[in-house]
Amino acid sequence: MVGIVVVSHSERAAEGIAEVAAEMAGDARIESVGGDGKGGIGTVPDAIEAAVEAAAGGDENEADPGA
Repeated sequence: MVGIVVVSHSERAAEGIAEVAAEMAGDARIESVGGDGKGGIGTVPDAIEAAVEAAAGGDENEADPGA
């Protein structure tokens, strides 16, 4: 399983890029994360970490370390 995380300073940009990528991704998990969590421009490290975990399968014990 392949996981892709789209990170942007803009939540809308991250969502749009993830939407386009999903058209080509097949079975890959795609997570988008962006914005400052309050509707503004920025990033939130905890949100990025959660998106990476979700793209990896949601549980680090389930993730294939070689994937």
